[in-house]
Amino acid sequence: MNTSLLQKMTFVLIFLGTMNLLASSKAFANDYSIWSGAVRGDVRAVGMAGAATGLADDYFGAVSNPAGPALTLEDFDLQLSSSTIHDTYHFNSGTDFSNLAMGVAFNFEDSGLSVGYANPFDSVSPTGEQIGVREYRATGSFLLLEDHLALGLGLADAQLFESGLTHQQLRGNVGALYRFPDRFIVGISYSPGTHFAPDSQGRVFTLPDLLSVGLSWITNRTFRVASSFDFYGPEADVVNFHSPNLWVTTHPSVQAHLGMAYQILEYKHFYTNLFAGSYFENSRTLAEGRLHFTGGLEMQPWFMNFSVGIDQAPGYQNFIVDVGADVQELLRVLNLYPKEVPPPPAGVFPKPFEINEDWMPARLQDHPEDAFHTIDPEASDFQKTILK
Repeated sequence: MNTSLLQKMTFVLIFLGTMNLLASSKAFANDYSIWSGAVRGDVRAVGMAGAATGLADDYFGAVSNPAGPALTLEDFDLQLSSSTIHDTYHFNSGTDFSNLAMGVAFNFEDSGLSVGYANPFDSVSPTGEQIGVREYRATGSFLLLEDHLALGLGLADAQLFESGLTHQQLRGNVGALYRFPDRFIVGISYSPGTHFAPDSQGRVFTLPDLLSVGLSWITNRTFRVASSFDFYGPEADVVNFHSPNLWVTTHPSVQAHLGMAYQILEYKHFYTNLFAGSYFENSRTLAEGRLHFTGGLEMQPWFMNFSVGIDQAPGYQNFIVDVGADVQELLRVLNLYPKEVPPPPAGVFPKPFEINEDWMPARLQDHPEDAFHTIDPEASDFQKTILK
Protein backbone atom coordinates (compact mmCIF):
# COMPACT_ATOMS: atom_id res chain seq x y z
CA MET A 1 0.00 0.00 0.00
CA ASN A 2 1.19 3.53 -0.77
CA THR A 3 2.94 4.96 2.32
CA SER A 4 1.29 8.36 1.94
CA LEU A 5 -2.16 6.74 1.67
CA LEU A 6 -1.46 4.59 4.75
CA GLN A 7 -0.45 7.68 6.73
CA LYS A 8 -3.63 9.47 5.74
CA MET A 9 -5.82 6.48 6.62
CA THR A 10 -4.12 6.23 10.03
CA PHE A 11 -4.67 9.95 10.57
CA VAL A 12 -8.38 9.63 9.71
CA LEU A 13 -8.80 6.79 12.21
CA ILE A 14 -7.08 8.81 14.94
CA PHE A 15 -9.21 11.82 14.03
CA LEU A 16 -12.48 9.86 14.27
CA GLY A 17 -11.41 8.20 17.49
CA THR A 18 -10.54 11.55 19.03
CA MET A 19 -13.90 12.98 17.96
CA ASN A 20 -15.67 10.06 19.66
CA LEU A 21 -13.58 10.46 22.82
CA LEU A 22 -14.20 14.20 23.03
CA ALA A 23 -17.91 13.86 22.39
CA SER A 24 -18.30 11.19 25.05
CA SER A 25 -16.44 13.09 27.82
CA LYS A 26 -18.68 13.77 30.78
CA ALA A 27 -18.87 16.94 32.79
CA PHE A 28 -18.91 16.98 36.55
CA ALA A 29 -19.55 19.47 39.36
CA ASN A 30 -18.38 22.98 38.51
CA ASP A 31 -17.51 26.07 40.55
CA TYR A 32 -15.84 29.05 38.83
CA SER A 33 -15.87 29.90 35.14
CA ILE A 34 -12.59 31.27 33.73
CA TRP A 35 -14.01 31.74 30.23
CA SER A 36 -13.56 34.92 28.22
CA GLY A 37 -15.17 35.54 24.84
CA ALA A 38 -12.68 38.25 23.86
CA VAL A 39 -10.39 37.56 20.90
CA ARG A 40 -6.70 36.92 21.57
CA GLY A 41 -3.81 36.84 19.11
CA ASP A 42 -1.68 39.09 16.93
CA VAL A 43 -2.73 42.20 14.99
CA ARG A 44 -4.17 40.14 12.13
CA ALA A 45 -6.15 37.73 14.33
CA VAL A 46 -7.57 40.50 16.50
CA GLY A 47 -8.03 42.92 13.58
CA MET A 48 -10.14 40.30 11.75
CA ALA A 49 -12.28 39.88 14.91
CA GLY A 50 -11.18 36.28 15.43
CA ALA A 51 -13.12 35.00 12.40
CA ALA A 52 -10.63 32.18 11.79
CA THR A 53 -12.57 28.90 11.84
CA GLY A 54 -13.23 28.90 8.09
CA LEU A 55 -9.88 30.47 7.13
CA ALA A 56 -7.08 29.41 9.53
CA ASP A 57 -4.34 30.54 7.15
CA ASP A 58 -1.71 31.45 9.78
CA TYR A 59 -0.51 30.28 13.20
CA PHE A 60 -3.28 31.94 15.22
CA GLY A 61 -5.85 30.56 12.81
CA ALA A 62 -4.48 27.07 13.51
CA VAL A 63 -5.26 27.62 17.20
CA SER A 64 -8.94 28.03 16.25
CA ASN A 65 -8.96 25.32 13.58
CA PRO A 66 -6.01 22.89 13.51
CA ALA A 67 -6.84 21.85 9.93
CA GLY A 68 -5.58 25.18 8.59
CA PRO A 69 -1.83 24.59 8.09
CA ALA A 70 -2.42 21.75 5.62
CA LEU A 71 -4.82 23.67 3.35
CA THR A 72 -4.78 27.46 3.67
CA LEU A 73 -1.30 28.28 5.01
CA GLU A 74 0.91 29.41 2.13
CA ASP A 75 4.35 28.22 3.30
CA PHE A 76 5.06 28.94 6.94
CA ASP A 77 4.15 31.60 9.49
CA LEU A 78 6.12 32.84 12.50
CA GLN A 79 4.39 35.13 15.00
CA LEU A 80 5.31 36.89 18.23
CA SER A 81 2.73 39.26 19.67
CA SER A 82 2.26 41.19 22.90
CA SER A 83 -0.61 43.43 23.94
CA THR A 84 -2.04 45.41 26.84
CA ILE A 85 -5.66 44.60 27.72
CA HIS A 86 -8.18 46.54 29.80
CA ASP A 87 -11.21 44.37 30.64
CA THR A 88 -13.74 45.33 33.33
CA TYR A 89 -15.56 41.99 32.86
CA HIS A 90 -12.60 40.13 34.34
CA PHE A 91 -10.49 42.81 36.05
CA ASN A 92 -11.27 45.65 38.41
CA SER A 93 -11.66 49.02 36.73
CA GLY A 94 -8.32 50.67 36.03
CA THR A 95 -6.35 47.41 36.10
CA ASP A 96 -4.68 46.25 32.89
CA PHE A 97 -2.81 43.07 32.10
CA SER A 98 -0.30 42.02 29.47
CA ASN A 99 -0.89 39.27 26.95
CA LEU A 100 1.88 37.36 25.17
CA ALA A 101 1.50 34.85 22.36
CA MET A 102 3.94 33.24 19.96
CA GLY A 103 4.02 30.37 17.53
CA VAL A 104 5.08 28.96 14.20
CA ALA A 105 3.13 27.02 11.55
CA PHE A 106 4.42 25.02 8.58
CA ASN A 107 2.90 23.65 5.37
CA PHE A 108 4.40 20.52 3.77
CA GLU A 109 2.28 20.31 0.58
CA ASP A 110 -0.16 17.65 1.82
CA SER A 111 0.20 18.18 5.57
CA GLY A 112 0.91 20.87 8.14
CA LEU A 113 1.77 21.49 11.76
CA SER A 114 2.07 24.29 14.28
CA VAL A 115 3.52 24.81 17.76
CA GLY A 116 3.21 27.79 20.06
CA TYR A 117 2.47 29.40 23.39
CA ALA A 118 -0.30 31.73 24.60
CA ASN A 119 -1.97 33.05 27.74
CA PRO A 120 -5.64 33.19 26.68
CA PHE A 121 -7.11 34.16 30.05
CA ASP A 122 -6.38 36.35 33.09
CA SER A 123 -8.78 37.48 35.79
CA VAL A 124 -8.91 39.00 39.28
CA SER A 125 -11.42 38.09 41.99
CA PRO A 126 -13.12 40.76 44.17
CA THR A 127 -10.57 39.95 46.90
CA GLY A 128 -7.67 40.71 44.55
CA GLU A 129 -6.68 37.12 43.78
CA GLN A 130 -5.35 36.77 40.25
CA ILE A 131 -5.49 33.63 38.12
CA GLY A 132 -4.34 33.00 34.60
CA VAL A 133 -4.13 30.24 32.01
CA ARG A 134 -1.02 29.50 29.96
CA GLU A 135 -1.05 27.01 27.11
CA TYR A 136 1.64 25.21 25.11
CA ARG A 137 -0.03 24.17 21.88
CA ALA A 138 0.64 21.85 18.94
CA THR A 139 -1.45 20.88 15.92
CA GLY A 140 -1.14 18.46 13.00
CA SER A 141 -3.19 18.23 9.80
CA PHE A 142 -3.53 16.27 6.53
CA LEU A 143 -5.08 16.86 3.11
CA LEU A 144 -7.57 14.42 1.58
CA LEU A 145 -9.99 14.24 -1.38
CA GLU A 146 -7.57 15.68 -3.93
CA ASP A 147 -6.59 18.59 -1.66
CA HIS A 148 -10.16 19.71 -1.04
CA LEU A 149 -10.51 18.46 2.54
CA ALA A 150 -8.17 19.07 5.48
CA LEU A 151 -8.49 17.38 8.88
CA GLY A 152 -6.61 18.58 11.93
CA LEU A 153 -5.91 17.62 15.53
CA GLY A 154 -4.73 19.97 18.27
CA LEU A 155 -3.42 19.41 21.77
CA ALA A 156 -2.59 21.92 24.49
CA ASP A 157 -0.86 21.59 27.83
CA ALA A 158 -3.03 24.07 29.77
CA GLN A 159 -1.61 25.41 33.02
CA LEU A 160 -3.78 27.40 35.43
CA PHE A 161 -1.90 29.57 37.94
CA GLU A 162 -3.62 30.61 41.18
CA SER A 163 -2.33 31.48 44.67
CA GLY A 164 1.18 30.38 43.75
CA LEU A 165 -0.04 26.95 42.63
CA THR A 166 -0.18 25.39 39.16
CA HIS A 167 -2.96 23.10 37.91
CA GLN A 168 -2.39 21.27 34.61
CA GLN A 169 -4.90 19.84 32.19
CA LEU A 170 -4.57 18.52 28.64
CA ARG A 171 -6.97 20.18 26.21
CA GLY A 172 -7.69 18.85 22.75
CA ASN A 173 -9.51 20.15 19.69
CA VAL A 174 -10.34 18.84 16.24
CA GLY A 175 -11.08 20.68 13.04
CA ALA A 176 -11.86 20.36 9.34
CA LEU A 177 -11.77 22.62 6.28
CA TYR A 178 -13.37 21.98 2.89
CA ARG A 179 -12.61 24.02 -0.22
CA PHE A 180 -15.34 24.70 -2.77
CA PRO A 181 -14.78 26.30 -6.23
CA ASP A 182 -13.53 29.89 -6.30
CA ARG A 183 -11.99 29.35 -2.84
CA PHE A 184 -15.14 29.41 -0.77
CA ILE A 185 -13.99 27.51 2.31
CA VAL A 186 -16.14 26.04 5.06
CA GLY A 187 -14.63 25.12 8.40
CA ILE A 188 -15.70 23.47 11.63
CA SER A 189 -13.88 22.87 14.91
CA TYR A 190 -14.72 21.45 18.30
CA SER A 191 -13.03 21.82 21.67
CA PRO A 192 -14.42 20.02 24.74
CA GLY A 193 -14.97 21.74 28.05
CA THR A 194 -12.14 21.69 30.57
CA HIS A 195 -12.24 21.25 34.35
CA PHE A 196 -9.12 22.07 36.35
CA ALA A 197 -8.92 19.88 39.48
CA PRO A 198 -10.03 21.37 42.83
CA ASP A 199 -7.50 23.69 44.48
CA SER A 200 -6.67 23.96 48.17
CA GLN A 201 -9.99 25.76 48.71
CA GLY A 202 -11.98 23.07 46.90
CA ARG A 203 -12.69 25.28 43.88
CA VAL A 204 -13.01 23.86 40.36
CA PHE A 205 -12.21 26.20 37.44
CA THR A 206 -14.01 25.50 34.17
CA LEU A 207 -14.10 26.28 30.47
CA PRO A 208 -17.21 25.43 28.38
CA ASP A 209 -17.51 23.22 25.30
CA LEU A 210 -16.98 25.12 22.07
CA LEU A 211 -18.31 24.23 18.62
CA SER A 212 -17.39 26.71 15.90
CA VAL A 213 -18.42 26.88 12.24
CA GLY A 214 -17.00 29.33 9.73
CA LEU A 215 -17.02 30.44 6.12
CA SER A 216 -14.34 32.32 4.22
CA TRP A 217 -13.78 33.58 0.69
CA ILE A 218 -10.29 34.10 -0.71
CA THR A 219 -10.88 35.99 -3.95
CA ASN A 220 -7.23 36.54 -4.83
CA ARG A 221 -3.84 37.04 -3.17
CA THR A 222 -4.79 40.51 -1.88
CA PHE A 223 -8.22 40.01 -0.29
CA ARG A 224 -10.07 37.57 1.99
CA VAL A 225 -13.18 37.81 4.12
CA ALA A 226 -14.28 35.43 6.86
CA SER A 227 -17.12 34.86 9.30
CA SER A 228 -17.65 32.39 12.12
CA PHE A 229 -20.22 31.43 14.73
CA ASP A 230 -19.04 30.09 18.08
CA PHE A 231 -21.50 27.94 20.05
CA TYR A 232 -20.68 27.53 23.74
CA GLY A 233 -22.19 24.73 25.76
CA PRO A 234 -24.24 25.24 28.95
CA GLU A 235 -22.75 24.94 32.43
CA ALA A 236 -24.53 24.18 35.70
CA ASP A 237 -23.71 25.51 39.19
CA VAL A 238 -20.98 27.79 37.85
CA VAL A 239 -20.31 31.43 38.79
CA ASN A 240 -18.14 34.09 37.22
CA PHE A 241 -14.71 34.20 38.91
CA HIS A 242 -14.47 38.01 38.77
CA SER A 243 -18.08 38.49 39.95
CA PRO A 244 -19.14 35.43 42.01
CA ASN A 245 -22.63 36.88 42.42
CA LEU A 246 -23.25 36.28 38.69
CA TRP A 247 -24.27 32.76 37.66
CA VAL A 248 -23.11 31.42 34.30
CA THR A 249 -25.85 30.46 31.88
CA THR A 250 -27.27 26.96 31.89
CA HIS A 251 -28.23 27.40 28.21
CA PRO A 252 -26.05 27.35 25.09
CA SER A 253 -24.79 30.74 23.90
CA VAL A 254 -23.45 31.98 20.59
CA GLN A 255 -20.98 34.60 19.35
CA ALA A 256 -20.79 35.91 15.79
CA HIS A 257 -17.53 37.13 14.19
CA LEU A 258 -16.90 38.91 10.88
CA GLY A 259 -13.55 40.12 9.55
CA MET A 260 -11.56 40.90 6.45
CA ALA A 261 -7.93 41.29 5.35
CA TYR A 262 -7.06 43.51 2.38
CA GLN A 263 -3.65 44.34 0.94
CA ILE A 264 -4.36 47.96 0.13
CA LEU A 265 -0.91 48.80 -1.20
CA GLU A 266 1.79 46.74 -2.86
CA TYR A 267 5.04 47.84 -4.42
CA LYS A 268 8.39 46.11 -4.74
CA HIS A 269 9.77 45.52 -1.24
CA PHE A 270 6.87 47.34 0.40
CA TYR A 271 3.24 46.48 1.13
CA THR A 272 0.48 47.48 3.53
CA ASN A 273 -2.34 45.29 4.85
CA LEU A 274 -5.57 46.54 6.39
CA PHE A 275 -7.64 44.43 8.80
CA ALA A 276 -11.14 45.20 10.04
CA GLY A 277 -13.95 43.35 11.77
CA SER A 278 -16.56 43.13 14.49
CA TYR A 279 -17.94 40.53 16.90
CA PHE A 280 -20.48 40.30 19.68
CA GLU A 281 -19.13 38.99 22.98
CA ASN A 282 -21.74 37.12 24.99
CA SER A 283 -21.13 37.53 28.74
CA ARG A 284 -22.80 34.18 29.58
CA THR A 285 -24.14 35.86 32.73
CA LEU A 286 -26.98 38.29 33.45
CA ALA A 287 -24.61 41.10 32.47
CA GLU A 288 -25.14 42.54 29.00
CA GLY A 289 -23.00 41.35 26.14
CA ARG A 290 -20.85 43.85 24.30
CA LEU A 291 -20.21 44.65 20.66
CA HIS A 292 -16.53 44.80 19.64
CA PHE A 293 -15.05 46.74 16.74
CA THR A 294 -11.59 45.68 15.62
CA GLY A 295 -8.96 46.92 13.22
CA GLY A 296 -5.30 46.70 12.34
CA LEU A 297 -2.64 48.04 10.01
CA GLU A 298 0.48 46.16 8.92
CA MET A 299 3.37 47.64 6.95
CA GLN A 300 6.31 45.66 5.62
CA PRO A 301 9.27 47.48 4.11
CA TRP A 302 11.45 44.73 2.63
CA PHE A 303 11.64 41.98 5.32
CA MET A 304 10.82 44.14 8.38
CA ASN A 305 7.27 44.12 9.75
CA PHE A 306 5.50 46.82 11.78
CA SER A 307 1.86 46.54 12.83
CA VAL A 308 -0.67 48.03 15.22
CA GLY A 309 -4.14 46.80 16.13
CA ILE A 310 -7.04 47.52 18.44
CA ASP A 311 -10.13 45.78 19.80
CA GLN A 312 -12.57 48.24 21.35
CA ALA A 313 -15.81 47.59 23.28
CA PRO A 314 -17.58 49.02 26.37
CA GLY A 315 -15.27 48.31 29.31
CA TYR A 316 -12.72 46.66 27.06
CA GLN A 317 -9.67 47.67 25.04
CA ASN A 318 -6.92 45.53 23.58
CA PHE A 319 -4.08 47.56 22.06
CA ILE A 320 -1.36 45.67 20.16
CA VAL A 321 1.98 46.82 18.79
CA ASP A 322 4.12 44.25 16.95
CA VAL A 323 7.60 44.62 15.46
CA GLY A 324 9.11 41.68 13.69
CA ALA A 325 10.52 40.25 10.49
CA ASP A 326 9.19 38.24 7.58
CA VAL A 327 11.49 35.24 7.99
CA GLN A 328 10.63 33.85 4.56
CA GLU A 329 11.58 37.13 2.84
CA LEU A 330 14.74 37.42 4.95
CA LEU A 331 15.83 33.92 3.90
CA ARG A 332 15.22 34.88 0.29
CA VAL A 333 17.40 37.96 0.75
CA LEU A 334 20.13 35.69 2.15
CA ASN A 335 19.65 33.35 -0.84
CA LEU A 336 18.64 30.48 1.47
CA TYR A 337 15.04 30.11 0.30
CA PRO A 338 13.64 29.63 -3.23
CA LYS A 339 12.97 32.78 -5.13
CA GLU A 340 9.91 33.01 -7.34
CA VAL A 341 9.02 35.25 -10.21
CA PRO A 342 7.41 38.12 -8.29
CA PRO A 343 3.89 39.20 -9.20
CA PRO A 344 3.54 42.59 -10.83
CA PRO A 345 3.00 45.19 -8.08
CA ALA A 346 -0.71 45.55 -7.39
CA GLY A 347 -0.32 49.25 -6.63
CA VAL A 348 -2.91 51.04 -4.51
CA PHE A 349 -6.32 49.50 -3.76
CA PRO A 350 -6.20 46.45 -6.09
CA LYS A 351 -9.56 44.98 -7.07
CA PRO A 352 -10.66 43.01 -3.98
CA PHE A 353 -13.48 40.98 -5.57
CA GLU A 354 -11.71 39.93 -8.76
CA ILE A 355 -11.40 36.12 -8.65
CA ASN A 356 -7.84 35.32 -9.61
CA GLU A 357 -5.67 32.24 -8.98
CA ASP A 358 -2.33 33.83 -9.84
CA TRP A 359 0.38 33.36 -7.18
CA MET A 360 -1.95 31.27 -5.01
CA PRO A 361 -0.75 27.89 -3.64
CA ALA A 362 -1.69 25.05 -6.01
CA ARG A 363 -3.92 23.40 -3.36
CA LEU A 364 -6.11 26.54 -3.40
CA GLN A 365 -6.44 26.65 -7.17
CA ASP A 366 -9.25 25.18 -9.26
CA HIS A 367 -7.05 25.19 -12.38
CA PRO A 368 -3.40 25.23 -11.24
CA GLU A 369 -2.16 24.59 -14.78
CA ASP A 370 -3.53 28.00 -15.82
CA ALA A 371 -2.30 30.01 -12.83
CA PHE A 372 0.86 32.10 -13.10
CA HIS A 373 3.22 31.14 -10.28
CA THR A 374 6.69 30.03 -11.31
CA ILE A 375 10.09 29.51 -9.75
CA ASP A 376 12.77 32.08 -10.45
CA PRO A 377 14.88 30.55 -13.27
CA GLU A 378 17.98 31.83 -11.47
CA ALA A 379 17.17 29.89 -8.29
CA SER A 380 19.79 27.32 -7.30
CA ASP A 381 19.13 23.57 -7.44
CA PHE A 382 19.12 23.56 -3.63
CA GLN A 383 16.42 26.26 -3.56
CA LYS A 384 14.31 24.46 -6.15
CA THR A 385 14.55 21.25 -4.11
CA ILE A 386 13.22 23.08 -1.06
CA LEU A 387 10.30 24.48 -3.05
CA LYS A 388 9.38 21.05 -4.38
